[in-house]
Amino acid sequence: MNHPQTTTNQVLRKVRYEIRGELAQRAHELELQGYEIVQLNIGNPGLFGYRTPETMRLAMIENLGSSEAY
Repeated sequence: MNHPQTTTNQVLRKVRYEIRGELAQRAHELELQGYEIVQLNIGNPGLFGYRTPETMRLAMIENLGSSEAY
């Protein structure tokens, strides 16, 4: 099956997803200095007691119908 070629929007060229990037390195440096760092970048914030803000939860419910991919 042939798929059409896609191009990346220029705005997105600077977007990166790094599990171990500059932010993780800085967090490690702070840990070495004695700071306690709660790393939530690849985990579930709910397990740490963080809750979704009510305004965000309501917005997701309100827009659920228009966000279905199929």
